[in-house]
Amino acid sequence: RVYEDAALRRHMSHGEPSDGVLGAVEPHPKCEYCSFRLFDNDAYLKHMKSEHEVCELCHRGGEFGDHFRNWGGVVSHMRRRHYVCPHAECLALLNNRSFADAAFVSALDL
Repeated sequence: RVYEDAALRRHMSHGEPSDGVLGAVEPHPKCEYCSFRLFDNDAYLKHMKSEHEVCELCHRGGEFGDHFRNWGGVVSHMRRRHYVCPHAECLALLNNRSFADAAFVSALDL
């Protein structure tokens, strides 16, 4: 399919129904941080992992939906959702992207 500008924007944001010859096309996923669209979900996930941040604690637990603009977003998320050790040494580790000994999935692990 070939599109002019307005039709391309509509295609990317809304997808296309099946026309009987070509199958339906899902909308192209949009990065909420960069405000551009990627080809498919695989490209979206690759972009999110390379350009943004994921919570490794959630990722290890099988949750893949949460992405964050930067590391500060991950730290805020960990403080809300997980268990962060309050000691200064542990907080310094967390702020330096070394969360293995600073943030935990459960209070028991803490």
